[in-house]
Amino acid sequence: MAALSLSADRTKIKAIAMSRIYIPANKAEDWKWLLAKPDKHWKAGHSAMALAHSWQEADDFPENVKKVFRRSGIALFENIELLLAFPEYTVDLPGGKRPSQNDIFILAKGDSQLISIMVEGKVSEPFGDTVAKWKQNSSQGKRCRLESLLKTLALEKHRPIDNIAYQLLHRTASAIIEARNFKAENALMLVHSFSQSNERFEDYSRFLALFDLEAKPDSLVFAKNIDGINLYFCWVKGNSRYLEPEETKVVETTTWGPFISRKIAVNWPEYGMSKKKHEDWLQRLETSLQHNKKFSHWLKNALQEGKRLKLKARIYGIPQRIRLLDIHDATAQIVDEITECLFPREEGKPTPQVQDRHFWKIEGEKFISSEERVEVETEQF
Repeated sequence: MAALSLSADRTKIKAIAMSRIYIPANKAEDWKWLLAKPDKHWKAGHSAMALAHSWQEADDFPENVKKVFRRSGIALFENIELLLAFPEYTVDLPGGKRPSQNDIFILAKGDSQLISIMVEGKVSEPFGDTVAKWKQNSSQGKRCRLESLLKTLALEKHRPIDNIAYQLLHRTASAIIEARNFKAENALMLVHSFSQSNERFEDYSRFLALFDLEAKPDSLVFAKNIDGINLYFCWVKGNSRYLEPEETKVVETTTWGPFISRKIAVNWPEYGMSKKKHEDWLQRLETSLQHNKKFSHWLKNALQEGKRLKLKARIYGIPQRIRLLDIHDATAQIVDEITECLFPREEGKPTPQVQDRHFWKIEGEKFISSEERVEVETEQF
């Protein structure tokens, strides 16, 4: 199971020697407190929030990232598995006091090999200062750091780097450094941009030219082998829906197939039902929740936080399936089945109280139709 993790000691977030002990993140908002300036950077339309929601919701590589990996033609990434992910991960660099604070560090596995991945989130923000601007008021520490970065990236000193974004140098070096620390054979620097016009792509393209590579959006490329570590670069365009305001007012899901109430279950034959049909419907409901991650992720967080919710269920089916008097009972069971899918109970133990339907306001409608399906719409009130 993939794990998105946070530092256990929030009081040391800004310290150079960050705690090496981590705890899981349960929701995207948990990432906020790891930011250097939470109130400034945690905003809808900015990369920090978009990145957190995209990766936390997936609890894996987001689909846009997986698609680029699959299309790369590189076997290492075709069936890649996310092992661990650490938001706002710091990597110490020689020279100076400030580490490289990476948006996400990922340890992954592909084709039986480990991969160290540094993810840089972007919308329209720049990649920081150019090397020329960063070198102004140059110190011995800065000279030492730049020399170390070039050595780590196996770049010749004569390469023209003054117009290169300094951030891209140390993000890539971070991926290689952690590859060495974890004995990984591969390192990847991944830009996950939510800009639909690929803003700042020219900076990325200029950087890849240092490695004699031609950059393309939604593309993964091999750069070179550096002391036994294969270095890769990737630019992925993220889903624009993660740029929308954080709070989701209404979410819904649809599942197909016959549905029954508890009363019908007492007398299966009378209603033309069978236990097998009902089990098939439950399986479709579970599959629907897995595929509609926006709904299930939002709903699971709302239930865990004890928020009061309103559920509207529209039940389509033949007249004999659900009588009008059974609507309330049927919608109550929908709540039970959804929460059972989201929070599978341990055998012999009751569902935790926080998932109980006393948190819900329930409305149900029955529609006569030969097309059997159930539509569920949920909102907070």
